[in-house]
Amino acid sequence: MMSPADAVWLLGETRRNPMTISTLLWLDGPVDVEVLRERVEERVVARHPAFRQRILPPCVPGGLPRWEDTDVDLDQHLSVVDLPPPGAHALLEARCSLERSTPLDPDRPRWRSTVYRGYGGDGTAIHTRLHHSLGDGTSLMRLVLSLCDGQDPVAEPGGDGRSSAGRSVARAQDLLATLSEHRDREGAEPAAVIGAGHGLAIAARWTTRLVLPDRVERNVFHGTPHGTKRMAWDPEGHPLEPVESASDASGATVNDVLLTILTTGLHRYLAARDALVDELQIMLPISLRDPSEPLPARFGNRIGLLPVRLPVGCVDPREQLRRLHAQTVRLKRSPAPVISHALLTASALATSPGTRWLHRANQLRSTGVITNVPGPPGPWHLTGSRVLGTVGWGGLTAELNLTGSFITLDERVFVGFVTDTAAVPEPDELLDAVRGAWNDVLEFLEPRSSGGQ
Repeated sequence: MMSPADAVWLLGETRRNPMTISTLLWLDGPVDVEVLRERVEERVVARHPAFRQRILPPCVPGGLPRWEDTDVDLDQHLSVVDLPPPGAHALLEARCSLERSTPLDPDRPRWRSTVYRGYGGDGTAIHTRLHHSLGDGTSLMRLVLSLCDGQDPVAEPGGDGRSSAGRSVARAQDLLATLSEHRDREGAEPAAVIGAGHGLAIAARWTTRLVLPDRVERNVFHGTPHGTKRMAWDPEGHPLEPVESASDASGATVNDVLLTILTTGLHRYLAARDALVDELQIMLPISLRDPSEPLPARFGNRIGLLPVRLPVGCVDPREQLRRLHAQTVRLKRSPAPVISHALLTASALATSPGTRWLHRANQLRSTGVITNVPGPPGPWHLTGSRVLGTVGWGGLTAELNLTGSFITLDERVFVGFVTDTAAVPEPDELLDAVRGAWNDVLEFLEPRSSGGQ
């Protein structure tokens, strides 16, 4: 039987927004396809059951979907396409957009990879898609990187030490343990009871905030999806070091700085269309995994979705950063990541209409989904060719039309968007706006000195 945390992403999808997540990586040379096939069989299909299982409906009405083992014909899941010379980037975007618009075959394990040979001349690009019920985006990136040369297929690449999300989980678990302890203890000290009650009030307040959406002002990104997706990403990327410098100088996080760049880019995009609003609210996926731990065989979904308001009506990057940093600090210190994950999981037990209601509630207060995945340092190679970059996107649910990402790999940050043509027929224009804002924001956030210009 599928776990509720995974089933929620299957039950909440729609015909126009199938819950597909995807990742791309591109390399400076050819890839030995036979070696790649062997690694996929050994490190993915053999190790992770969902990649050799199809999804069946529940046995009883209102139950959870089921996994069923099936024969895997790798030719149906791993294909090779030769791009015509010169292997233009625009052509690759168009081919990948068509794939992203095509639902995965429900009669097979729900994943596919396409190897595009001749990208940019002698290079290679690999587009991997899987249904969100198999796992989350952070796990997908780690899984793809596990195919690289010299990687241990059991100990997936990851960071060392507990992430901020992991610390949030620990704090939430401590809170729940404390509440349980004081509930069961007779004659508890008044201060302890007050503290437990305060913690319970905080959890209740965050639960209400996450369940009952605050409607946001309508904007150009809203609308009923067509189902046709368009992808755009920057293959060159941006150096991470200036972003880290701006983070250190401001006392904010790298994520806060990246959200500031995004906010300025969105401001310019909206202003150019005479469609500026005060705020856009996005959903920010937060991984609840410890990145130092290897992926389990059934890695599934361990994420929460947190609401973040982007002050796109503000023109001052310093003020944008101040507001964004205040929000993320409040979220990180709260039990919101764990509560959000629990709400998503619980909704899968309330039948698919209940699940879809929760996703639509999120849509009422959100413009889209933005992910920020800090990847491991490099360099990385696949069958001898160097990985130049990677980007990936989460799924679109309900009537959302925009998903974007910042992914860090080998000291560079790569940006990309997937949009539905109902709202944004040309996502490259949105990408251009963010690209144009990049250096402007970082220069604006540089520490001022008395001898500066």
